[in-house]
Amino acid sequence: MKAKCTLIFLFLAFYLIGCSPKGSSDNEFNDARDGQSYRTVKIGSLIWMVDNLNYNSTGSSCYGDKNINCNTYGRLYTWESAQIAIPPGWRLPTYQEYKSVVDNFGAESNPDILTNDYPKGFNILYSGSKYYYGEYHGIGEYAVYWSSSEVDKEKVYCFSLDKVGTERITYPEYLKTAGFSVRCVKKAY
Repeated sequence: MKAKCTLIFLFLAFYLIGCSPKGSSDNEFNDARDGQSYRTVKIGSLIWMVDNLNYNSTGSSCYGDKNINCNTYGRLYTWESAQIAIPPGWRLPTYQEYKSVVDNFGAESNPDILTNDYPKGFNILYSGSKYYYGEYHGIGEYAVYWSSSEVDKEKVYCFSLDKVGTERITYPEYLKTAGFSVRCVKKAY
């Protein structure tokens, strides 16, 4: 009987290890392409990265062209370069999914909660942006994140959080050639 229980335990252990994505845990995703780790959390039916993507791809940049800013804030991507940088199995969230995160945290009435580290917030960093003509602006003042929700062939809906102001959470339309931060999602299993 003892040998049978041990055999069942070993089978279950190997099965569970074999079903876990390589390099990932329940609260972390390790990107095999460059070895970077991203904290993750399940919100509703999705797994969200709660760190800004920092994969070096063509068309991405560090704020002010300074590597230290990538270490802190992640990279800024054009919409097209974001599509290339997203790890396999992940995708950009829709702007409706960003709205769900805002609702989940009750952030419409308390936007600052989104800047808290998870689980008390969503770890939004005021990472600024890169205008389509190449000028950087807004580090420490606001964050803009790409969504997958296209307005037309030139524009996309984004999620934006401003540090100050009366309308701090918005879902503006921006040209795909601007440079913004990226959060990735995937379906929870």
